[in-house]
Amino acid sequence: MKLSEIVAASSWFVVVPDRDESKWIMSKLQESVGDLAVVEHASGRPWILGRWKDDELLLREDGTRHGVRVALMGEYPGNEATKDIVQRAVQNGQGIDRIDLRLRGSFHLIASVGNEVRAQGTASGFRRLYYNRTGKIRFVGSRADVVAWLSNSEMSEERLLLRLLNYVPWPFSAQPVWAGVRGVPPGSYIRLASDGSVRETAWWSPPPPRASLREGALTLRSELAAAVELRTAPGTGVSADLAGLDSTALCSILSETAGSVHALTVEGADPRNDDLHWAELTASALPELKHVVIGTDQAPTMFDGLISGAYDFDGPCSMVINRSAFLATVTRSLSHGSALHFSGFGGDELLIRSPAHLHRLMRNNPAVAFRLAREFSARYSWPLIRMARLLAASESYADWLRGASGRLLDQHFGPSYPMLGWDLPLCMPDWFMPEAARTVSRFIRQVAENASPLSTDQGLHSTMHHIISGAAVAREFQLISERAGLRLAVPYYDDRVMEACLAVRPEDVLTPRRYKPLLVEAMKGVMPAKALSRSTKGGANQEYAMGLERNQDQIMTLIEESKLVQLGLIDARKLRQASMVSTPNPLLVNTIGVECWLRSL
Repeated sequence: MKLSEIVAASSWFVVVPDRDESKWIMSKLQESVGDLAVVEHASGRPWILGRWKDDELLLREDGTRHGVRVALMGEYPGNEATKDIVQRAVQNGQGIDRIDLRLRGSFHLIASVGNEVRAQGTASGFRRLYYNRTGKIRFVGSRADVVAWLSNSEMSEERLLLRLLNYVPWPFSAQPVWAGVRGVPPGSYIRLASDGSVRETAWWSPPPPRASLREGALTLRSELAAAVELRTAPGTGVSADLAGLDSTALCSILSETAGSVHALTVEGADPRNDDLHWAELTASALPELKHVVIGTDQAPTMFDGLISGAYDFDGPCSMVINRSAFLATVTRSLSHGSALHFSGFGGDELLIRSPAHLHRLMRNNPAVAFRLAREFSARYSWPLIRMARLLAASESYADWLRGASGRLLDQHFGPSYPMLGWDLPLCMPDWFMPEAARTVSRFIRQVAENASPLSTDQGLHSTMHHIISGAAVAREFQLISERAGLRLAVPYYDDRVMEACLAVRPEDVLTPRRYKPLLVEAMKGVMPAKALSRSTKGGANQEYAMGLERNQDQIMTLIEESKLVQLGLIDARKLRQASMVSTPNPLLVNTIGVECWLRSL
């Protein structure tokens, strides 16, 4: 695919060091993209290259030839206080470390200081960075495919195979599928020196979980409201999803701050999906919302457009099966004059804590831990004896990952398996060819030798990994929404919002008896009272089965023309059999995502 097709209509950038050789990267991008925005170092050499909207960039400098320049790229408060914070950091040269910790929003921070360049994304993983080298020049970019194109990188077979598992574990999930291209871990910044050296340094750590439910709810309400406010401006058409509890909270905030809002609900085909019922209840209580219902006969099904649709994602993405349905919502929002659409992406990952927090609670508060363990056992039919064994285990993350590499063919992990490990059990599809299975298992074992978790607390590691993985998916939807002409806002993945959730004591929110208690407490007086009583989440099993049946021809074509089969990695017959089973299968969905990406190259 040509670079001009990769980056069409979406914001992206590349950051280069203060060297004459960096002009070559600028020339190469200009030849392929044409209209290229350029921000210079104080020396006059190129610094930030790419495409972005005017209101996405805030630039400050100290005015000297060899001084400090700082740029914010993304969503941030567009007020004088923000400009003052950045300007003071530029003036003293030492305050750059504090900018991201003081400002709300979701943005990349880029700095040019002397002979070094510094860049960082968000701790949530929503704003990401990737880097590589071309010749002697190191550079960093916001899209992995652009970095791969500039460095002429080849696909890594090992990293590709990982995308076919039920999920990609840490630390692999921070890395793209391109060999030689490295992802900067969320919560770390990268420094590029003019001599070609590179260094990653952690700038963020999670807040200590000391807040009570009530204290945390007050903070979350404040941060969510601020996250919504900084994105809305008078006269801007606004729309939002109105579906689950998370998007309902955003709609309720918007009804107080943004005036008229078009709230979109997609009617679910699954009889157990009660999103529409709760959406109608909310809309009737909030007259500022203009409720728009997209009926089942108006919305594409899952798996629509797998072959005919464009591939807009930055790498393999399983959510390609929902691309057509998502774009139908985007199109409807645009038809109502919306320029900004709010989504509840991230609510599940932030507000549903991992049961693995029971490990720490067993040490620090055993009475509470035992009570919660019994609640989880009763709610999910987890055998208490198995739970006790898992909670008594003290294996390191490296040992867990190493052990997981040897159990990839064990797919007997059902709802009754207690989710109390470092992460979910790993498994591979049975359509892997034997050599592919050995390759991915060996690759995991090799990396496991030096693998470190996101936290030494198993519960926090699991929670953070779910946040980072979910943010990666939300980022992909933002890319395709931007390409269609609609800005997508995902405030739950703002670092300040994430911190508000993580600062609450796990034992105050870790219960299967209440659904998202932190958000419910935070939205009292904001959301309609009846909506706060919701304890369900809309399912999509029926949509999956219908879409699979309706798109069998496209899926069979994918298999018949399979790039993975041509590479000798999977068995076409077994994959064909799996594609005829109507039960949702993440292994099948991940395989389809990889296939669609390979077809786009």
